[in-house]
Amino acid sequence: MKLWEAIKLLEEGKKIRMASWEKDWYLCLDKQGYIVDEEGYCTTININWQEWEVYEEGEEEGGN
Repeated sequence: MKLWEAIKLLEEGKKIRMASWEKDWYLCLDKQGYIVDEEGYCTTININWQEWEVYEEGEEEGGN
């Protein structure tokens, strides 16, 4: 999905990730509305990334 679609999912409370990322890496919105990574750190986003997907809970189990 495209970045704008992924941002809409963030607004709905979903976690998103790049298809090429490690299985336990994702982005979400914190309570203040900032886009943060799985550890709660603010991150930058490269708008040229194209392959976004929804992160499903439990994907990190048995990961790479």
